[in-house]
Amino acid sequence: MADWSREAEAVLAERFGKDSVLALATVEAGIPHVRSVNALYDGGAFYVLSSVGIALAGSIGPLLFWRGLQAVSSGAISSMSLAVVKDILRGSAMEKVVTWIQTVTILAPMLAPVAGGGLLCPAGDPLRTNC
Repeated sequence: MADWSREAEAVLAERFGKDSVLALATVEAGIPHVRSVNALYDGGAFYVLSSVGIALAGSIGPLLFWRGLQAVSSGAISSMSLAVVKDILRGSAMEKVVTWIQTVTILAPMLAPVAGGGLLCPAGDPLRTNC
């Protein structure tokens, strides 16, 4: 926490100590201003909801709808996490964290289907013939 400003530490302690919403430092009319943002929690809730919708989809129409909602909510989570990191960290510490966030954001969609296929083979999935 040595790279954080005292104001950022105070805001995080206040907001996360109560487990309410995130506070992001912004500038309003040239004056620093703190506003409450629920996008991180809302994006996470929509992501979970859309994942359940995908699992229960019975045809391609609902599957595409839920997948679209999942993509939008995933983007909200990703952009909010970057905003939080950029508000809190500076310099090389910020660069390291942003690099990891972007790496996971790029690799997760590529590796998740492979991991899912690996889970289906031992379960005896009848649609997979190459297990």
